[in-house]
Amino acid sequence: ERRATTRDDDDMRNWEEEVAALKAENEEVKAENADLKRENEDLKSEIEVLKSENERRSTGPSTSKKRARGNDEEDDVVGGVEQQQQQQQLDQQQQQNKKPELPDELWAKILEDVDDNSVTAFASVNKQL
Repeated sequence: ERRATTRDDDDMRNWEEEVAALKAENEEVKAENADLKRENEDLKSEIEVLKSENERRSTGPSTSKKRARGNDEEDDVVGGVEQQQQQQQLDQQQQQNKKPELPDELWAKILEDVDDNSVTAFASVNKQL
């Protein structure tokens, strides 16, 4: 009977440890989710700004072909430079918003400790995995 009790106690401790680890993981996922929501809202705002800029440019007088006659090449060059600048700014913002990723070796160590039944659940909440 003592062995059965000891085994039950060990099982209970193991379950408690696993529950604690899952709770910690859940908190990390919640924090990541909150970060992604903020990032999503930032991107939505950025899209709205770009849409309004695009609308302003498409309705502005500079789109008139009669007015731009003879300056088509110059307009194309200026427009191309503006597009490059906007793309560079967008790239810089994306780099700033990018979260650091763990190296593959560290993921391998983490996955060694994750129960086989939990790997799918773990993978479904982690974009890098």
